[in-house]
Parts: sequence; structure tokens; C-alpha cells
Amino acid sequence: MKSNFLSLIGLLAITSAGEILDPLPEAASRKELRFQPYLDFDMDGCYNTAAIDENGRRNPGIKKGFSSSEYCRDDAHLINSNAYSRKRCNHGYCAIMYEYYFEKDQSIALSGNRHDWENIVVFTKGDKIVRVAATEEHSFLLQKKYRYARDCMDDDDCDIPSEGRHPKLVYHKVRGDLHNFRFAKKEDGESEIEEAENHFGHFYKSALVGWDHWPSDELRDSMVNWHDSIKPSIGDKKFGRALEKAAGSDRMVPDFDPYQESDDDDDEKGEGEDED
Repeated sequence: MKSNFLSLIGLLAITSAGEILDPLPEAASRKELRFQPYLDFDMDGCYNTAAIDENGRRNPGIKKGFSSSEYCRDDAHLINSNAYSRKRCNHGYCAIMYEYYFEKDQSIALSGNRHDWENIVVFTKGDKIVRVAATEEHSFLLQKKYRYARDCMDDDDCDIPSEGRHPKLVYHKVRGDLHNFRFAKKEDGESEIEEAENHFGHFYKSALVGWDHWPSDELRDSMVNWHDSIKPSIGDKKFGRALEKAAGSDRMVPDFDPYQESDDDDDEKGEGEDED
């Protein structure tokens, strides 16, 4: 009887662990790579990973379990991860959305949902970041905002944690709630940003796939038309609205039009070397 029970537990573990897909090769514009966020992940959450492989197989996700990080926090998930980007530039500003896929999102045992999409939007002017918005709200009451946003309109008034041109954010679980991105913290009186808790011990960036650099439009469309109720915001139907929310009601990026197709793009104008 005991051996049968242990066999059942082993079978459940295998079937719950999901599948790690091969990531797409990195291919993105200079601007998208230049400002890609560096991420960490608190111990109580999953790693982002690949949503789709080159054969069009979409990640099946992981069903809810007894732990918020169960079966989704092995180093293989992060090694085989992708981030997905799309930019829109007009009136002197660029907005770059970085979209991330997670196999599940749960707070307590058996709560939450299979599959999660989270995004970060970085606004730039020339070679400088002027605003970063993270964690898009989708509920009816909070649908007009991002939960976290910081502005950096000049060097003397900038509190966006970063390394070079790369903002630093952490995927964490809100007490009594699900997971989202927050800005990396500095301890009181300290100048250094909090230590990373992921397997590699440093803030991490996944292989980036830019909107105009997918292996094929069909493969990109397959990911955008995600088969679950929780979908990425990077596709045409949601992209402009998400950028409008990320820009904020106080219009910290004046004149930027979240719905206007790009009318300028300085990727090829030689604005300086890329920074790692």
C-alpha cells in the first residue's frame, strides 16, 4: 500500500512538472536590447521561461499545486527563457514593452491560475530612460493604470534602479495576492541594490525576441493569440492601450502617442555603443 502511494506521488510530480521548451534565438533591435530590464525573482515565485518554440509548440503551463514556486523554479527554466519586445517611437519618445511568460501564478495552495503574462514598459528619449512602468492592472476597477511606475526626467531626480541603461526589477509575490514586478530595492542607508535570489546570483536577462525579428509572422501570431484567458499585451489588439496606461495620467512622456505607428526610430542613427 505504501509503495503504491509513493508511486502515485511520483507520478503526480512528473505530470505536474510541465515541459521546458527550447527558447527562440535572440534577435531584436539595438534599442530593444540596449534598454532590456535586468530581472531577479524572489524565492516564492516562478522563473519566466519560453512561451513557444521554433516548431510552434506553445508552453502547456503548470497546474496549480501546493507551493507558489513548485515545479517552475529550476535553473533550466531560466536558461531556456525568452523575453519578447515591441517598440513604438514618435514625437521624440520611444516606448518599449518587454513581455514575460510564466507557467503559473498562484498565491496559496491550489489558488491562482495556469499561465501568466507580465510586462514592463520602458520609455526613452534619445539614449536616456525617462519612465519605467511595471505590472499592468487588468481588473475592472484598476484597468487604467500600471501598479508601479517611476520617472527620470533629469539626472538629478531619478530613482529608477538600474545598471547602465538596464532597469532592475524583481518578480515577487504580494502578500495575500498573486505575483508581479516591482522595482529592485535599496536597504535603508545602503547604496547597493538588494542581492539577487535566483540560481545564478545576479540580475538576469533572457534571450530577447523583438517584434520585427521573429523567425516568422505565423509563429509570432501563434504566441500573440494565446489560447488562455490571460494573454500577452504585445499584440495589436492590446498594445496601444497598454502603452497608454503605462504612460500615466500625468503624461510624463508629453506628446507621445501610444496609438500612432512609429514615425521615427534612432536604432540606426549611431547614438552610442550598446551597454551591457
